[in-house]
Amino acid sequence: MGTSVLLALAAVVTLIALAIGGYVWWREQLHATTSYVDELDDKSYIDLDFDTAERETYAKMAEAYAEDPRRVSNDMLSGALLRRAMAMVPHIERVERDRPSVHRLSQNSYIPFSIVDELMEAETLLDGEIKEVQAEAERLRPGWGRAVYAQAYDIVRRQRA
Repeated sequence: MGTSVLLALAAVVTLIALAIGGYVWWREQLHATTSYVDELDDKSYIDLDFDTAERETYAKMAEAYAEDPRRVSNDMLSGALLRRAMAMVPHIERVERDRPSVHRLSQNSYIPFSIVDELMEAETLLDGEIKEVQAEAERLRPGWGRAVYAQAYDIVRRQRA
């Protein structure tokens, strides 16, 4: 009987030690995962630069086309617009990739809401740029506005492969 009491006592002490160790490990993990702000410092969405060289090139070509359509062909202008859309693909992918994580982290209060606000502002700016490119594409070639970004994504994917 004395042996069984010692074994039971040893089992209880072991369980208490495991519980304390598990709690300590859990607290360390909790503190280790709450420092997401440091990781997001280099992901400022306000700094997304939509004024790309491709956008500037397209603007110059569109201006030249408006002045004299013989200087710039419709195909050249369409190509410049497609390159402008292709330049936006990495920005679109970044926002689409980060959106679920940022929202999940903000719901759990791991990151400040200012990062969510930056993401929402970037989405608004990006949406405006996308609509502008689609409107220009529709103006250049009726029906192309819905397909210009699909075409840009396809070309970017092939270039990455």
